[in-house]
Amino acid sequence: MTEVFEVGVPEYTVDAEPDFMAVGKKVDDVLRQHFMGQTVVVRGVSSSAHPNLSVDELIETIQRLGTDRYDPERAGDRYENVAGKHIDIFAFRRKVTPRMRLFKDIAWGSTMVPKKSMVSPSA
Repeated sequence: MTEVFEVGVPEYTVDAEPDFMAVGKKVDDVLRQHFMGQTVVVRGVSSSAHPNLSVDELIETIQRLGTDRYDPERAGDRYENVAGKHIDIFAFRRKVTPRMRLFKDIAWGSTMVPKKSMVSPSA
């Protein structure tokens, strides 16, 4: 199984809008610690886009499959425009540098999932 890096973010709660800069800095610091000078591909995943899975089940699924695209019938939140484009996954590619600021944007984007995509068509 792929190595997993856990990042503690106790100040992140569902009760208030998160401080995206602070959350992003913590994740970026872990990326710098382990991947400095390397190119990484990072994808933000919102657990609210997977209402039939607990957070732990979603994490286990991603670790096992390498993606959150476990159900071919499930419509993803950004997959309406992929017909004929051979897109497997939406992610950000960045070289990890001392000045890189990547995860604040991913943390913000993963909280902005459109409501229409939070329920699978079969639900």
